[in-house]
Amino acid sequence: MQRDRWIEYALFAAVLSHCLSMNLSPNHVLQTLMVNAEVALAFFHLWRYELIPLYVLAVMNAGFLGLGMTVPVWFAWLQGTLCVLGLLVIWLFPLPLFPSLSSSHPSVGCTTMRLNGLDCRVFYPAIQPTKAARTPYLHHGRHLAIGLNKFVPHIPQAFFSSFQNGRLNARLNAPLKTAPSGGWPVVVFSHGLGGAIEMYSSYCQYVASEGMIVVALNHTDGSASVYRNPDNQTFQYYDRPPASALADWAGEGYFIRNRQLKKRAKQMQLVLDAVVALNKDRSSEFYQQIDVDRLAVAGHSFGGATALTTAHLDKRVKAVVGLDIWMQPLDKEVVNAGLAVPICSIISHGWLQWASHLETMQKYMYKSQHPQKAFLAIEKTRHNNFCDLPLFSPVRKRPPLYLTNKLRWRRL
Repeated sequence: MQRDRWIEYALFAAVLSHCLSMNLSPNHVLQTLMVNAEVALAFFHLWRYELIPLYVLAVMNAGFLGLGMTVPVWFAWLQGTLCVLGLLVIWLFPLPLFPSLSSSHPSVGCTTMRLNGLDCRVFYPAIQPTKAARTPYLHHGRHLAIGLNKFVPHIPQAFFSSFQNGRLNARLNAPLKTAPSGGWPVVVFSHGLGGAIEMYSSYCQYVASEGMIVVALNHTDGSASVYRNPDNQTFQYYDRPPASALADWAGEGYFIRNRQLKKRAKQMQLVLDAVVALNKDRSSEFYQQIDVDRLAVAGHSFGGATALTTAHLDKRVKAVVGLDIWMQPLDKEVVNAGLAVPICSIISHGWLQWASHLETMQKYMYKSQHPQKAFLAIEKTRHNNFCDLPLFSPVRKRPPLYLTNKLRWRRL
């Protein structure tokens, strides 16, 4: 993607230079060279419809080649307008750069499968080198943008269109690397409200490169931005609670979210069941490659609450990682019990300001009995910095957690 970015910048610079030469010092030979340069760059360029203003401008400029006439004022104004639009698009919707993988296992594979009826994206250490193509970011295609628009109606679908340009570092269906003695540990990851299996891919592929199998599941409780129906042809989108639930959190609001949470935890357990079954399935690539005694759960926001609930219910879970865990929908018995397994809870600077919620989280961590526990905050971060959204546009609260050069941690 870095190479594609530089080619895109070079194409914009070539078109801009062409515009300037046409207006300042028209020269047939120079313009011919510039058109040839633009054609060459366009050949290697990653075409995307967001750059239509730039393409139109390049074609218009080429149309003047050989006419030997002065550029009209109206045409110069049109050139300037299209240049500004092209620059804005490149800035607002850059080609996404995903964080580099760990050097521990620098080759990671990615495959999508249904586990006990749930769509899952699986990341795993892969054989190196591999000729497999980089995995397209989108699993749901245009349906993810539709679902995100239902989750945040004030943001148009077109704003999420740049997702289609994403290519992960993980390689599509690359061969699984033979596990070390005992098998690969597994992390099952749960998305937050309005999330989907795509939206934490930078996190999941990096964890896989540290030597783990990571299974990101797509919940079907109505909290996901989109999920695929069992027919594999139709889709369901985010199910927004009624306004009355938002106004009455202690009553209707809590009831709705708590009911969803219990369904989510059951789905996470179903995925754990499927992971154990894969390890016993001779026809599976994961046969005897999984360490079923090292199963962990993780999640962001509502997904963090799902991970805590699952760990409370399922003794197979040996560790929990929570990113901005949403404590409000949890059962009181879960909050009061704490955890008996290792837990790492990381919160953003934004949620650090939520005093009542922070107090609940601190009490929960205090009650967790295992000596290996950590409660950390990352300064200058917001709630969505834990997902992939900031990778696709600077207006989505960039820079994201994974691209921040200097992270400042606070132990709470």
